[in-house]
Amino acid sequence: MNISEAKEEILKLYLKSLKIETSDYYKHPVRLVQAVKSIIGINTDKPVEDLLFYCSSYIEKFEAKDNCLSKEFSEIPLMVSYKKLEEGLLNKDIEVAATALAELKTVSEGSQIFEFFIEYSLKHSKESLVLIWSIYRMSFFSDRKFMDQELMLCANSLIESPKTMDFHNVHLGLIKENINYIDIYHVINSVYYSNTVRIDKMREYILSSSIYNESEISNFDYKLRNFLWEHINSLKLEDLCIENILKIDGFRAVMKIIEDQKMNPEKFYSIIRKYREFL
Repeated sequence: MNISEAKEEILKLYLKSLKIETSDYYKHPVRLVQAVKSIIGINTDKPVEDLLFYCSSYIEKFEAKDNCLSKEFSEIPLMVSYKKLEEGLLNKDIEVAATALAELKTVSEGSQIFEFFIEYSLKHSKESLVLIWSIYRMSFFSDRKFMDQELMLCANSLIESPKTMDFHNVHLGLIKENINYIDIYHVINSVYYSNTVRIDKMREYILSSSIYNESEISNFDYKLRNFLWEHINSLKLEDLCIENILKIDGFRAVMKIIEDQKMNPEKFYSIIRKYREFL
């Protein structure tokens, strides 16, 4: 399989995953597809086909539902604002949110709406942030071909997501020995170092959260992303699981930030150093 064929397969899997609703945002199929896409991107000359096979089999475990914007406007509405969208989300009114999204689509190519969702997630400590960030990343890869499905999945996840995200709360699985902590860490850093219009507000919310605890910073032996590709390429299909794939992609994301010289390698938490043995 060449990289063009791999890309087409990823897009098919992504569209399928957008039709799936599950309360487990950390292991949502969209996140798996995005992680697989990014890992394959480490070495585009040799796409790891087993990743795509695993991805397909994982998606088949879920029931797919049509989840698309049902409203369209042929003309730009007189009043278009994000306030209406925010009110719909706060009041858990998906109809109001869907109308607001349809209105916003008439004046936006999509980036601003996704950034609003990310900021809203940070502001209200929504655990669906991890899913929305993956959708945001995949929207660039898919060239916004599936924006109606993407926007509705984002809105639904924010409405259904628990209000608070406590990193020390066991019932959410966000304990330091859990993969979800690695997930959150790499997503938060990816958002923090992103080049978005709303970045100042996003960073303000991030810096006020418990994840940026200076006392947990320690040294970490940095490894190139190619090492991750070699590691996953050595795994057999039966050894693959979503937890390991997401963990590897988490390392990849932070290593990419370091390679772009946006982060000092020493600014890794001690929890990440603990996972060196996994690789």
